[in-house]
Amino acid sequence: MIGEESIVAAGALVAQNKVYPPRSLLVGTPAKLIRTLSDEEFLKVRENTKEYWEFAHDLASGKQTIN
Repeated sequence: MIGEESIVAAGALVAQNKVYPPRSLLVGTPAKLIRTLSDEEFLKVRENTKEYWEFAHDLASGKQTIN
């Protein structure tokens, strides 16, 4: 089980029945807990996710184009 608000790196292989705490940064094969995300890091990730989603939505709706 991967704790809430965690980040799993691309290509990481999470073992079945392994338990990780909230806000874990998981990397590798097999996935290893590198460290816990700070409040500042978590808020930055959330902010970047929101901006990316808004950009994708604007592209899909035609409000924005890529030149």
